[in-house]
Amino acid sequence: MNRSLSGTFVPDDVACVVGRFILRFAYCEFLLLMYYNEIHDDAKKAETFLDAPLSRRVGILKGEIEKLSLTKNNRKKLLDLLTRFEQLSHKRNLVCHNPYLTIPLGPGKSHGGAIFGARTAVKIGGDQIALTKAKLSDLRNFDVTASGIQSEFHQLFPVFQSALPSKR
Repeated sequence: MNRSLSGTFVPDDVACVVGRFILRFAYCEFLLLMYYNEIHDDAKKAETFLDAPLSRRVGILKGEIEKLSLTKNNRKKLLDLLTRFEQLSHKRNLVCHNPYLTIPLGPGKSHGGAIFGARTAVKIGGDQIALTKAKLSDLRNFDVTASGIQSEFHQLFPVFQSALPSKR
């Protein structure tokens, strides 16, 4: 079977929003490490922490936050922030671990909507394929969410630090 690749490349608007989203998400992962390092000043523990899946890292920090002397409101803010960040990881995984697809509109027309698609088998009267997708507007929303989470990590860091036992 002879197939040819279409002449459609990743449009700049898609590349920019995906790049911003992925970089912001990665920076938030770095901020998790900064929070962790405030508690455990040990390079070996930090390396183990970084090697753990994101859900495990979030769980570790949630456990540490539960032990701190925080107001109920600040504890809730930190725990909610970690939960939202973990939920955002599903969107990051959709973008990072699935194919970029375009919907052609026809000869001489631009793409009909860039999507990242994850195929999962669904049984409804037989084997069918369902497509989980993220359109450009979704990607922009993911980026806005990542930006907000990044800002909250920064805003709450002094609150987190002030609740830590003083190091001797």
